[in-house]
Amino acid sequence: MLQSAPQSATLAEAAATVVRLSPVLLEQMDQAVRLYGTEAQRKVAFTQAVQLGFLGAAAALLAIAFVITEQRLLKPLAWLGAAAQRIGRGDLETPVSIAGLGEIDELAHGLDDMRRRRGTSAETQTALLAFSRRLLAAKDERAVAE
Repeated sequence: MLQSAPQSATLAEAAATVVRLSPVLLEQMDQAVRLYGTEAQRKVAFTQAVQLGFLGAAAALLAIAFVITEQRLLKPLAWLGAAAQRIGRGDLETPVSIAGLGEIDELAHGLDDMRRRRGTSAETQTALLAFSRRLLAAKDERAVAE
């Protein structure tokens, strides 16, 4: 057909067929592009839904981790801080009874041991001071008697 003369009947018939079939071919190509676009939009929507699911799961895990961290770590540390301040103010009667995980539990026991030793030390110092005052009083009585 390409070798036909420009005015030949074969070339004219071929051109007429192309003109006649062009709208049909164009409609079929448009249909294929629309189907491809629809499929691409479906895949994008699915990918976005998966991403939102992962984002929600990550947010939930983060919230759970925050609650666990606060309950198991931050609150016991705050209670230990308050107990240390009480001991620093001289309250040696209130025991440090904080149950925590591992090192926090050890720290609470250590703080309570320190409180008990400090209380015992204070009692010993008070007893020694009273004994020292009695000795000084007895010495003063002897000095007056002489």
